[in-house]
Amino acid sequence: QWEASRKQMVQIAEAMPGDKFQYQATPEVRGFGAIIGHLAGENMTWMETVAGVAKPGPAGRFGQLKTRPEILAALSDSYEYGTKVLASLTDQKAMETIPFPFGHRQGPRWVVVMQAIGHSKEHYGNLVTYLRLNNIVPPSTAAAAAR
Repeated sequence: QWEASRKQMVQIAEAMPGDKFQYQATPEVRGFGAIIGHLAGENMTWMETVAGVAKPGPAGRFGQLKTRPEILAALSDSYEYGTKVLASLTDQKAMETIPFPFGHRQGPRWVVVMQAIGHSKEHYGNLVTYLRLNNIVPPSTAAAAAR
């Protein structure tokens, strides 16, 4: 599921032209690029937690990125890091109880992985709307129509 999320998120991020990366659906919500940066930062925080990093970095670590190339690189890097972490995850480690990165809860390491994947799906839904508001057909829709 991690690789499927990566493909889906990278494709949708790449579908938005650079001049639209600051687009906001309304003034109160994050812009397109800010959502991607947010996702990349939280991917890193989730996966640092899964990897056992004592103090995972802040989820907002990519908040200062503004350009399409910077934001796309951060997104790709976050998924690459997650792929490496997950490759080293054994069944035994996946079942270990760890503190979650947000809030004051604990649970099995695999739940943190599922949270990361679920988080990407939430934002995928946001980004589909952003593309459609800019008259861009989402890549998954275009692929289905081509079949």
